[in-house]
Amino acid sequence: MTNEVGGILRQLGIKPAYVKRFKKGAINKTYDIQAQQNYVLRIYPRDFWKAKKEAYLYRLLGKKTDVPVPNVIKQGRNYLLMQKVEGKALSLSDRKLVKASGEMLAKIHSVKFSSFGWIIGRQIEPKFTTWEKFVKYDTEKKLGKIPGHLFLKREIKKIIFDNKIA
Repeated sequence: MTNEVGGILRQLGIKPAYVKRFKKGAINKTYDIQAQQNYVLRIYPRDFWKAKKEAYLYRLLGKKTDVPVPNVIKQGRNYLLMQKVEGKALSLSDRKLVKASGEMLAKIHSVKFSSFGWIIGRQIEPKFTTWEKFVKYDTEKKLGKIPGHLFLKREIKKIIFDNKIA
């Protein structure tokens, strides 16, 4: 257990019997925690706004769908502590599980917002009237953060904008 994880759990009064980091996930750190309950602790090392966004989306999906979502127990500045939702890793050979996953995705995508854009906290910022306008804006912003590589940026824009992928 890392010092960061131990510090968060001590602060919340949780005495874990078991802590293990999930292998998947390249940016955020997610831990399986067994204590008086089974928890998932998700730590956002860079993008602190994501904790607020994910907590909002879990609560929204819990209200508007019957998709199993974790109960958010505590939202910190850069972490979420959630009740663990038991599940199974998706295997494409398990046709029943693939079908159930598709049905859940359809329910998630049935939740509509009044505009397109980034979900910041509980709002859409900036707001766009079409998905295409948002994708173009998002692509320009993200490519603008990458230093150099002008040829690559130009090729990516051609693929997205000229081929109407957005």
